[in-house]
Amino acid sequence: MMKNKLFSILIFLVLVFSMELQAQPSWHFNNTGNNHTILIQNSIEISVDGIQVLPGDYIGVFYDSLGSLACGGYMQWQGNTSTLAAWGAQSGNVDGFAQGEEFTWKIWIASNQSEFLSTVIYISGMFPNQGNFTVNGMSGLQSLLATSPQPPSPGWYYENTPLVHSIIIPDTISILLNGNPIVSGDYLGVFYDSLGTQACGGYLCRTGQTDTLLAYGQTSGNNAFSAGEEFSWKIWRASNEVSAWANVNYYTQNISDSAFFINGGLSQLATLSAISGKDLGITDLLWPQNSCSNLGSNESLELEFTNFGYGSLFNFNLEVHINESW
Repeated sequence: MMKNKLFSILIFLVLVFSMELQAQPSWHFNNTGNNHTILIQNSIEISVDGIQVLPGDYIGVFYDSLGSLACGGYMQWQGNTSTLAAWGAQSGNVDGFAQGEEFTWKIWIASNQSEFLSTVIYISGMFPNQGNFTVNGMSGLQSLLATSPQPPSPGWYYENTPLVHSIIIPDTISILLNGNPIVSGDYLGVFYDSLGTQACGGYLCRTGQTDTLLAYGQTSGNNAFSAGEEFSWKIWRASNEVSAWANVNYYTQNISDSAFFINGGLSQLATLSAISGKDLGITDLLWPQNSCSNLGSNESLELEFTNFGYGSLFNFNLEVHINESW
């Protein structure tokens, strides 16, 4: 029995040790025999999104290898003052830094095994060199900072005003773009008529939980929704950065308002769906029958359009102006 317990503990320790060995970047550099020494003191800021790196994380310098970044030296951060050697290229090879080439820095975080391009500041005055490779050169870091890449966004903008209409978006409702459900990180927005163009009056990034979108009301000019104006909806998918105008249904039971802006109003979505890249097309000439050849100036031409995304029919009256030179 005791042997079995000891064996289990031994296996566990071996697995943990193996995981620790694997927690390192896939960086590789060549010891070419000539290098540039860079001092990294234990008191400087080395961080990603403002969070200081921990022992076991890595710091590396990179050079341009025929258009791609290649590692020219790295070290594992242990929280101690140390030096990093940046290795120079051998004559005729692209296996290290060229003379005068600028250092590119990366930080690798062991906890999520992610690497980040970094912004560096060098110590000035104390060392003969700074951010460019020199054989037998010496530099010192003052700080090394990185930020996580920002997720894509639709680029919508709205003005935050004191007039607000709240729209509840339950986590259980159907929200579809091209027949596929939207996911966390996708965007929903409401739009208003701003002098003939659609402008955003409020949006949110979907969280996968019940969300509340705030639509803002007009306080000056055409800066937001006017009282009683209908909401126009748009869906934006982050994975392929596709957007489309949406058809909407509201939940009306025990909800005071629905599709129109009211200061202090409350609405709740029931469904929202959109299909991108679908245009209107002329499917039939309703009047005059079969021919437009005898239309006079400013006569009405009635056409039937089909929205191919939803298969809906719409009738429009167009004012036709006849140019006598036709």
